[in-house]
Amino acid sequence: MSRILNRQRQLAEQGRLRLGYTTEATTKNGKTINRPVASATWIITSHSQDHVEAAAALWGGQVEHWQPMGNGAQQWRVITTAHTIDAILPPGEPLMQAYELWSKGGCQRRCDGVTEQFTGAPCICMAQFGDQWHEQAKGTVCDTKSRLKVILPDMPGMGAWRVETGSYYAADEMAGMVDVIRGAMANMMGSAVHAYPLLVPVRLRIEPRTRIAGGQTKQFVVPVLELRGVTAGELLGGTFAGIASVESAKQQRAIGAGNGIPDYVALAKEAGDLPAVREIWNLAQKAGHLTEQLKRELTIVGQSFNPSESQVSDDPETLWQQIITLAGELGKTLDQVEYEFPTVTGGVTAENAGAAEMAKYLEHLRAVKA
Repeated sequence: MSRILNRQRQLAEQGRLRLGYTTEATTKNGKTINRPVASATWIITSHSQDHVEAAAALWGGQVEHWQPMGNGAQQWRVITTAHTIDAILPPGEPLMQAYELWSKGGCQRRCDGVTEQFTGAPCICMAQFGDQWHEQAKGTVCDTKSRLKVILPDMPGMGAWRVETGSYYAADEMAGMVDVIRGAMANMMGSAVHAYPLLVPVRLRIEPRTRIAGGQTKQFVVPVLELRGVTAGELLGGTFAGIASVESAKQQRAIGAGNGIPDYVALAKEAGDLPAVREIWNLAQKAGHLTEQLKRELTIVGQSFNPSESQVSDDPETLWQQIITLAGELGKTLDQVEYEFPTVTGGVTAENAGAAEMAKYLEHLRAVKA
């Protein structure tokens, strides 16, 4: 059986690393509300009790049931005692950033600061409020969203874990560190660094911050991304011993082969599982090396790991963006999508849908278009 070749491949999400939680509070008029609380230590959540129990064993804390806001499916949670966690940046693009406006119906806007992606229109917030649009009240303009995917090497499984923050300051710092890492790797390995899978050792740290503005002092926390095993001198000198020690021998062999183009087929055969083959496919495509012959060879390798699998696991945000794009091509509005969604997914709304329901609705749209 052949594979679907035009679908996005990526590591399945196993859970999330969070920087806060909510607690019940009472307003002056006696109303009970959920108040956000920043955490000084990492919070691990997942649908898998085994994963959360493993996190508690590694970083402390008590495992408990957890109900996310928005009436999503119940999960498991542990508020750890660790303010730093060692991680690995996966191949490909680990950081996604956008300005977004959310409502109970889902994501209403997603913008890169220039173009609103759902409509193709110029930045709506900028058009409405000018350069100081970010000073408007929350809920009227977009928020900064940064989503970083990492692998936790001490945890079971090979899936990705997501760090998500709305911090304005963290957005610039995380993007800057990812760019520094890419620059460092490019200096060390040459242009071939973009054409094969590198696993970069990093450390995630929660750092408390203080900001004084308008006569008010605000306390908050931000996630900080750091390289592990690399000093400033090594970074400036191009030694990068800490990073090099993490690379496998098969990657080193692949870089030095022949004309400088990695042996993607050899890497795929040594990968050991289907998700890794998908990552190699994506890397070859981004590097401009994905010929028709390479497509056939990588497909054969992928089938050897799991001949029966036909469904590709996707991140819910990626699926939702594909839904919005395809719905727009079919002339459907966002309201129409949200109204139709539960009729296709057996009653699950777009707001509460997971990857499986979104994939089902996306296939429905593709069938309609066909």
